[in-house]
Amino acid sequence: MSATNDMLNIKGVDSFYGASRALFGVSFDVHRGDSVALLGRNGAGKSTTLKSIMGLADVRNGIIQVSGHPARGCRPEHIARLGVAYVPEDRQVFRRQSVEANLTLGMKAGADGVREWTLERVYSVFPMLWDARRKGAGTLSGGQQQMLVIARALLGNPLIMLLDEPSQGLSPLVMDQLQLLLQQLRQAGMTLVLAEQNTRFCMGVASRAVVINQGSVVFDDDIAAFNADEALRHRYLAA
Repeated sequence: MSATNDMLNIKGVDSFYGASRALFGVSFDVHRGDSVALLGRNGAGKSTTLKSIMGLADVRNGIIQVSGHPARGCRPEHIARLGVAYVPEDRQVFRRQSVEANLTLGMKAGADGVREWTLERVYSVFPMLWDARRKGAGTLSGGQQQMLVIARALLGNPLIMLLDEPSQGLSPLVMDQLQLLLQQLRQAGMTLVLAEQNTRFCMGVASRAVVINQGSVVFDDDIAAFNADEALRHRYLAA
């Protein structure tokens, strides 16, 4: 892997759904160890940005690099091998398979050949999954399924994790548990990018904020600057 401190470089990205343009020259960088919140109203382009990085959207212009490696136009499995894990909004568990079967499907060495995340480590961080390991994944609550897909992503030993609306549909208690988990991952050095509508949830996790409005980046700065800009929050995030 490249020795660059940039985990992601995104420059001038235009993405489309058929003839409809969804992203307009989106640009931002993610440094190693960053925790970046992509914020914006519903339909602003947050999820499309993650899908563009992951090779799941039609990117027609721009540059996408993962640790210095070109990624635009690559298939999702190639991008995963570069060290990117993607946790989709709809979770996508294999409902009829056991929790442990879901976890083992994601197991692989990282892009650097290291296996820092093992099944044993996942069970120590997610004791609930150990207790439910023989249950069908479809029997878990929404919050438990969210923990399952994050744990499955970690077992791929990624360098960066993309999470699409991770707090959506969760109870306040489970949301707090998830926030604590992401804080722990950040402290352990994991690079995170969260596409979220829930600003409060992100404040306890993110080091930077990138605000997207109508497919364009309108703000990119650290969390302190974001918190200080009440006019920006009211204009682009207020319901």
